[in-house]
Amino acid sequence: MKIATRIGIGGAIVLVGAGGFLYANRPQDAKTWGLVHETAIEQPAYFAGFLDADYGITAGYSGATYVTHDGGVTWAEAANQSMCRYGLDIVNADQAWTVGDGGNVRFSADGGMTWSAVKDVPSNGISPFVSFLDDTSGWVANTTTLWATDDGGKSWNDVTTVKGSAIVGIALVNADTGYVLDEDANLHVTTDGGASWEILPIGLPDGLTLSPKAHAALRFDADGNGLIVSSTLTAKLLSMRTDDGGVTWTVDPPLDFAAGIGGAYYLSEDDTTLTAFGGTSVRVFQAS
Repeated sequence: MKIATRIGIGGAIVLVGAGGFLYANRPQDAKTWGLVHETAIEQPAYFAGFLDADYGITAGYSGATYVTHDGGVTWAEAANQSMCRYGLDIVNADQAWTVGDGGNVRFSADGGMTWSAVKDVPSNGISPFVSFLDDTSGWVANTTTLWATDDGGKSWNDVTTVKGSAIVGIALVNADTGYVLDEDANLHVTTDGGASWEILPIGLPDGLTLSPKAHAALRFDADGNGLIVSSTLTAKLLSMRTDDGGVTWTVDPPLDFAAGIGGAYYLSEDDTTLTAFGGTSVRVFQAS
């Protein structure tokens, strides 16, 4: 039998169960997140993501990019020339992508230590969202427009999405299937490479609203299993899961924990590692 207590982590109140895992009345098949470590960030960072408990990347001001292989105890400065970085996707131990100001898109093939420029997406503003399958196929988006590439960023196609409120997160599953989350908690789903879209409203409980400033983390697989982590307007972490491609959802009660104002979240490719970035600190959780 698990006994829950309430304790503070960095000034936030969270529910703690046996083994130190975060949970809040979740069904038995839900993920429970264990806090692995909390790391202070001294480098100029706007976003952070960890592939596992040890390997992570921060990206930020004037392209400043740093890499850790010891859970944030030490950071190595990477070689990158770009405008400010606001989004990151770590494909595997070797490949990673960053996006940000000026439509700049950058790719690393050596675990984030050196970054190469590809063709910019046609946007003069901030493009904070990125989701790649490998070194070839991926999506980049700002809050209103989605672009796709199948040639490693040598060219970009403007993908026609269903018009709605601002984009807060994206997830590409394969060449045909992808998901776009908007700030009104609607999931836009394509299964034909963006030629057509279906809108699936996420039935959030009464009183819960997604923060329009949050950078939501989305992961889906080809079988329709999906996980979204974001913030509510009251800056609480919100986790929601589906096993039917977004038709129905289980929304966990929000935890009294957030990654600063708005919140910036990142899920590893296998959705077992969650990064919550707060500007000057990074919290890394792993699922059990």
